[in-house]
Amino acid sequence: MIQFENRFFCVYRSPLLLENGGEGALFLLDDITEAETLENERKQFVANVSHELKTPLTVIKSYSETMLESRLDAQTSRQFLQVIDKATDQMNAMVNQLLELSKAEGAPPGVKEPLDLVAAVGEVAEAMQLEMRKKGLRCVLHTPPQRILICEPDKVRRVMINLLSNSVKYSSAQGTITVSIREAEGGVLFQVADEGIGIEKKHLPHLFDKFYRVDKARSRETGGTGLGLSIVHSIVTGMGGSVTVESTYGKGSVFTCFFPG
Repeated sequence: MIQFENRFFCVYRSPLLLENGGEGALFLLDDITEAETLENERKQFVANVSHELKTPLTVIKSYSETMLESRLDAQTSRQFLQVIDKATDQMNAMVNQLLELSKAEGAPPGVKEPLDLVAAVGEVAEAMQLEMRKKGLRCVLHTPPQRILICEPDKVRRVMINLLSNSVKYSSAQGTITVSIREAEGGVLFQVADEGIGIEKKHLPHLFDKFYRVDKARSRETGGTGLGLSIVHSIVTGMGGSVTVESTYGKGSVFTCFFPG
């Protein structure tokens, strides 16, 4: 295999007998750039998964060994068990997100049904009221009375859940999250805007990459896996739509999904 600039080629050589009796060689170049890129992405994905799972596993292992080898009082034992429980939750969240990502990227198309986007986003917002109240957040909905979309309902709900959950995690206390549904040429726009910490411009091009975190420490603290936005991107683009983000550092972010139909 040889590399030329940003492309990869596999080289095949075959002996060639010339008309004058001389010998030569025939070289064939096969462009394997796409296959090589996919293989590199696969290796990076496996490495990332291994790293992300190893962190909570190390915590569980070290704390459980300490409990087995030492005589701890009841209060310390409870504290250790809480740490182990949190690490287990992190692993469970990671596995669930990996399954969601697998469905979004590799699953065959499911059955499409009519979904009222307005009713769906209302249900999602209602389910997150407890988390919002903890931070004193207010959720404002700007929607028409009804908007029917022919789609795979579970996938669209997953997009809503991931985006709204993301806004709740990174919103400043006492802030406002605004969710909008409005018509667009050829489809409908679903938008989630928050008044959170915002994202620096240098991070925006990578925001939908698998396992990408703007702030790794804060993301782990809030239970982030680095897969939520990747899942959103895979689902929306798989539907023939698009997802974009605008953000001002220190002021908030706006995620916009376009669903055709």
